[in-house]
Parts: sequence; C-alpha cells; structure tokens
Amino acid sequence: MYGYYSSACDYAVGDFHVWLELASIENGFGTVLTNHLIMSLVRHFISVTKYVAALVVRHSLYDCFDSHHSETWFH
Repeated sequence: MYGYYSSACDYAVGDFHVWLELASIENGFGTVLTNHLIMSLVRHFISVTKYVAALVVRHSLYDCFDSHHSETWFH
C-alpha cells in the first residue's frame, strides 16, 4: 500500500517538472525571482503531498493493527 502512495507522489512531482519545463521553454529565460517562487511552491506541494500520504498510510496501518489486535485478544 505504501508503494502505491509513493508512486502517486512521484507522478505528481513528475507533472510539476513537465509543467516547469514547458513554462521555461515558453518564457525563454525567466527571472531568478520567478524561478525561486515556483520552486518554493513546488517544494511546498511535495511536502504537503508526502505528509498527507503518510497520514493515510499510517491510518490504514493502525486500522489493520486494531482489527488484528481485537481478533487476537477479545475473541
């Protein structure tokens, strides 16, 4: 399950890189400030995506553990 979420993360990152390449080709050489802002936005997006993916994976693992734990100890 973790592999699925990490690959989804990779796809999102790949889309951003393609978008950045297209934007730089269209605009020629962008300003340093614009590039810095775009990269900051991309880094923020990546960190948020990883955080959400980690929460989802951890939540599903806890659910799995809880169901196994209750079956083992209470039945």
